[in-house]
Amino acid sequence: MIGHSEGGEGIAIAAAKSSDVKFIVSLAGLATNGFASLIKQNEDLVNNSAMKPTDKKRSNSINKLMFETAFKYADSANVREKLEETF
Repeated sequence: MIGHSEGGEGIAIAAAKSSDVKFIVSLAGLATNGFASLIKQNEDLVNNSAMKPTDKKRSNSINKLMFETAFKYADSANVREKLEETF
């Protein structure tokens, strides 16, 4: 299997679940875990937007809280409820 960027992380997960995969090639793979990359990418999008600084700070805080909650309760039957409580 071969994957590029975040695809490199995807192939690692897929390969771990398959006995048919003999090796993987990750091109320009992530330097951090997927969660940290998600937070960083979203912060970069917000910080490079035309929003006012106070709105950027608020947006980044909300995004981080929502991602943390989604990650924590991803396998829970009440993930939607937890996200709504958080927001």
